[in-house]
Amino acid sequence: MQPAPATDLSAIMKDSVEVTLRADNLLPLLVDAFIVISISFCSAGLLAAPLLHGYTAMCLRAVRGEKIAVGESFRGVERLGPNVVLGLALGLLMVLGTALPVVGNLAVLCVLWWCFCVSVERPELGAFGVLKAAFAVTRARPVETLIVSAIGLGLTAVLGATMVGAVPAFAFTAVLTAVVWSRISR
Repeated sequence: MQPAPATDLSAIMKDSVEVTLRADNLLPLLVDAFIVISISFCSAGLLAAPLLHGYTAMCLRAVRGEKIAVGESFRGVERLGPNVVLGLALGLLMVLGTALPVVGNLAVLCVLWWCFCVSVERPELGAFGVLKAAFAVTRARPVETLIVSAIGLGLTAVLGATMVGAVPAFAFTAVLTAVVWSRISR
């Protein structure tokens, strides 16, 4: 049986919901989403990239059907230096994106959506290699990038006003990203 195309929205959503709600996945995904959001906020964003790296690795493992556990987001700290540099580069790009209010930051977000997937699967790349590869994926897969970013940003806009809503929105968006990444990176 052939897997559904990466642009099949109903299949993407179905797979994302199934991975997120799988009994072994739900608690670790939610707890670690809370950890990532909280520590990123408390560290003024400095630890966001390492934690996002670890969380992305966790989501990719969940999509592959592997068992995940609470606290796996901290594994991104094992590559602290490269992940902090990647985070600083992403922050700089976001600042540069403000040159075109709203549109600039949205464009930067779309281009950089795949950064942590690339970082997890290609750890030999430095921060700028990750950015270059993520840009290449965005250019090669604009429809998938728009689908994932629109759903992720939409969920965050609707649910992200409170920590109670931000945690499941973050968790689902990360799983959705991992599901689409697993389809486009085959």
